[in-house]
Amino acid sequence: VETDHGCVCIRGIKQGAVPYPFEVYVKGKDCPRSKRASQALCMSLLQADHDAGRPNPKALLLLDGDCRVEPEHVGKMYRCMQDQHLAACGPFLLTKKSYNFCLLVQLMRDWFSQRMLWLGQSAIRFQLPLNGSCAMYAMDTVRAVQTDFCRGVYEDSILDSMMIEMGEDSFMTNLVHEKYQNGGGIRFLPHCWATSFMPETWGEYLAQQCRWKRSHMGNRVTMLFNKPNAWLWKPTRWVFWPVYVASFLWTPFLAPATLTLWFSFLTGRFLERFFEIEEMTCSPFPWSSLGTPARQSLPALIHSLLWVVLTFYALASAGCSVAQRRWLHTAGTAFFMLLGALQMAVLLAGYGAWKNPFFWGSTLGVCALMMAAQAPHGLRRMWAGLLIFVVPLTTFIENLQQPIVAVANADGLGAKWGTRGKASKSSQRRCFCISQKMESETGEECQKQYAREIRLWSRRILLPLWLAANYGLGEWVFQMDFVDAVAITLSLRAGF
Repeated sequence: VETDHGCVCIRGIKQGAVPYPFEVYVKGKDCPRSKRASQALCMSLLQADHDAGRPNPKALLLLDGDCRVEPEHVGKMYRCMQDQHLAACGPFLLTKKSYNFCLLVQLMRDWFSQRMLWLGQSAIRFQLPLNGSCAMYAMDTVRAVQTDFCRGVYEDSILDSMMIEMGEDSFMTNLVHEKYQNGGGIRFLPHCWATSFMPETWGEYLAQQCRWKRSHMGNRVTMLFNKPNAWLWKPTRWVFWPVYVASFLWTPFLAPATLTLWFSFLTGRFLERFFEIEEMTCSPFPWSSLGTPARQSLPALIHSLLWVVLTFYALASAGCSVAQRRWLHTAGTAFFMLLGALQMAVLLAGYGAWKNPFFWGSTLGVCALMMAAQAPHGLRRMWAGLLIFVVPLTTFIENLQQPIVAVANADGLGAKWGTRGKASKSSQRRCFCISQKMESETGEECQKQYAREIRLWSRRILLPLWLAANYGLGEWVFQMDFVDAVAITLSLRAGF
């Protein structure tokens, strides 16, 4: 037992048919507790061994503490990475438990929507992001990105906060794609799997997803506009540019716009026919007509009222963690589930979707895909048919509630999300200084407070702009003469 790099180091040899050495590092009290700090420490140790001429492993497996993977599947991951010359790869992640509705929702999401998207991206070796619970990287990849990955966080930058503090896995994926334009790439391996524990309550699930949505916003914007070499100049990737825009920008940037438009269109048109309401000639919001009589319909009125509620919800949840506003988010979750149930009822009963063979064909097709996805793992989970009931109830939670709360706390300060990843002094702008102690100097505290104020005001500007953009997109569609066609086309992005 030794003390090394500010940690307690345990070295030994594992006895067996083929004895092998091992090292275990336990971080000391002066080391940052974040996952990113642990990854940076690991990279620093490997780099020190490499510089000293000591042998390094061929690959690095990053595994969360609540994740478990069988050695057999680790071997499969390594062989695939070597045979296909990959920069990194990730397995199929399974939930460890599934005994309540919240866990069932996550299971359905993981088994279908995310896995189908990742399989499509993996076809061109462009998985984004790589699942951080269990990820394997080639050592050449680690050395290529470790300097950028370990850089300090600019505390006055809301983009740095969104990208790095809660998004170390997405940030790492961005760097890998940037460094490997030719060859390499990242793939999702459905024949390998690992198990993990997921949030068991809606509050924990909302907090987790808001952190992830916040990370996705920052990293996807950076990928599209600051790192064009990662996707633009490779022909096989350039062809898929519309797919990138749809998958990166729709969720979570424009999902609220299309979901609210779809709900207002479906519900409003049904109520107009049911009550035989004629189109209104006055706008509930006169300024939207810009001085001319606007052709307002019941769907437009529902759309406007819905966004009034969403705006109040966003403002009420701003600057506070999910735990601090538990009553608010519990009521919000129930409200968004009610919207999903109402929309499904209107679709089935009001429009008679249950009579349409295409509706059942698409639903059963999705169920068949979910059953097929279990085949490589020898599983026989028969609740794939529940997808038809689970998805409508949670679509508004996944694509409306979670992005709203994420943007409302984009600064990461009030929700206490800004503590992860801060392993070095912001004034130094350098890699983690694991062995150094943070000094509480007056000047430094003033500088940190000033940086927090900048991030706070950045969030106060970002939130109304984001709300206005999503609301304005729907209002623009309702002002057009061919509102029905445009609404249906845009609303198909909502997943129905």
